[in-house]
Amino acid sequence: MKKLEGKVALITGAGSGIGLAIAEAFVQAGAYVYIMGRHAAPLEQAVKKIGENVAAVQGDVAELADLKGVYTRVKQDKGRHSVYSASKAAVRSFARTWTADQQDRKIRVNVLSPGTTDTPGLNELITSNAVLQDRITNLHKIVPLGRLVQPAEVAKAAVFLASDDASFITGIELFVDGGIAQI
Repeated sequence: MKKLEGKVALITGAGSGIGLAIAEAFVQAGAYVYIMGRHAAPLEQAVKKIGENVAAVQGDVAELADLKGVYTRVKQDKGRHSVYSASKAAVRSFARTWTADQQDRKIRVNVLSPGTTDTPGLNELITSNAVLQDRITNLHKIVPLGRLVQPAEVAKAAVFLASDDASFITGIELFVDGGIAQI
C-alpha cells in the first residue's frame, strides 16, 4: 500500500513549481489530488503531466467564493475534504485554529514553509532582473546548505506530513529552507 492511498488532497498554486511537484508526489504516493490555481492553461498542462488521480479547479485562494467552490467540488466528488487554503500571511494562524477544530475528526493540519525554491517562475524573474540575480547569488552564501531548495525536496516533505509516517504530528510549521529561518 502506498503512503497516501485513499487520501484526498487539495494543492494550491499547482500549475507549476512547488505546487506541481507536490501534486505529482502525492499522486505517486497514492492520493487523489485536486489542483487549484488562478490560470486555466497551466492547470490543464499540469493535469496532462500528472496523468491520473488528479482534477483541476480554477480559482484564487484569496477569494472566498472560489474556496467555497473548490470545497463543494471536493465534497461532491469525494464526499469529504476540509478546505486547506488561506492567504500566505494567515496560514500559520489558520493551522493553529484548524488543528483544534479538526481534533474530533482526527484531521491533522500542518504548515509547510519552503525557502526560496528553484522554480521556472523564479528563473524567469532572475533572467529579467539584475538586482534579483544578485540577491539569489547572495542567498546561496547565507543559506546554511548553500543552495536553493528544489521543488521535489519540498514535495517529499509534503508527502511525509500527509502520510501515516507523520501520524502524531499536527499544528506544526515545517521549514524546508536549508536552515535559513533558523539562523
